[in-house]
Amino acid sequence: MIKSLHNLYSYLHIAPKDLDEILLHIDLYYKKRCNPKKKFGEFQRNKKGEIKYRDLLVPHFRLKSTQLHISELLHKSEFPPFMFGSIRNRNHIFNAMQHLNQTNFLLSI
Repeated sequence: MIKSLHNLYSYLHIAPKDLDEILLHIDLYYKKRCNPKKKFGEFQRNKKGEIKYRDLLVPHFRLKSTQLHISELLHKSEFPPFMFGSIRNRNHIFNAMQHLNQTNFLLSI
């Protein structure tokens, strides 16, 4: 369990000054790349017949590593049953199902 900033930095395998450096210069930690779009193994084309491209921002290894550690930490966390967004095995459909056949609702204007 993370109980302090020191624990967090330790879990993320990053020094506070290194994280500050990434945050201060975040634009330097992404590389722009352009990949051709494919669908069913074929290049997607526009109406003129030109290949469509997807613009990507690929994170630098150091940033990606930190992002993966944060993701691991979040996936290990337990969330209350009323939370649905971006939580594994929960989605807006399950949220809506809980409200089916409800006769009352609160509306704030």
